[in-house]
Parts: sequence; structure tokens; C-alpha cells
Amino acid sequence: MKNIISLAASMVMLLLLSACQNAPIEDYEALPLRTQGNPSVQQVGDFIQSMAEGRGWQVKRTSPGVIDATLVRHEGKHTVDITITYTSDSFSIYYVTSSNMNYSERDGVRRIHPNYNRWIDFLRRDIEFRSTRL
Repeated sequence: MKNIISLAASMVMLLLLSACQNAPIEDYEALPLRTQGNPSVQQVGDFIQSMAEGRGWQVKRTSPGVIDATLVRHEGKHTVDITITYTSDSFSIYYVTSSNMNYSERDGVRRIHPNYNRWIDFLRRDIEFRSTRL
């Protein structure tokens, strides 16, 4: 019985450790917008800004077609900075920097806490699937 409990505890620990491992950073490049019409670059920027702010990102337009965004989580303990570039028919999301997200780079592969990819994927999906409103 003790062996079964020890084995079960070991398996739980392995699952927890594997869940905490860093994941490769996912950048998204030139994803198409699913617009119904021909929105202007300004309209696309307004739309992307509203999607990002709706997810809690702090947004700053740095130039036409470029948004810098920051996400702060857990009372400032975790911070992520991204750049979103866009045209009238596509958008891209790029990792810039982070704090307390276990960022590392090895052999040309950038890795980060898996929550980063989850947060970026939520934002990507919001932009992609709701762009039919444009």
C-alpha cells in the first residue's frame, strides 16, 4: 500500500513539474483579418486597441500600424510587453520583453512561462474572430 501511495505521489509531482516548464514563445506574423468590408488602417488600429484593452493590456500607439502593449498580472509581479503591427487586412504579434516570466533563450529558441502563450492566444483569437465586425 505504501508503494502505491509513493508511486501516486511521484506521478502527481511529475505532472506538476511538467506543467510548470517553459514553452517556446509563439509569435504570430501576418495573420489575416476576417473583415466584411475594407477598413482603414486607423479603424483596424482602433479595433485591435479595443480588443487588447478588453483583455487588460495597457496600450500605446507608437506609430501608424504599430501598437505597443503591456500586460501586468498578479499585482505587478508578472509583466509582459508585446508589439502588435497591423495593416488594413492583417496583424502580427511579437514578444518584446517580460519580467518574472522565466524567459530564457537557448540554441536560438526563446522560452517563457506557458501563461504567456495562453494570454497571447486569447488576444489573437479575439482579434481574428471578432474582426468580422470591421
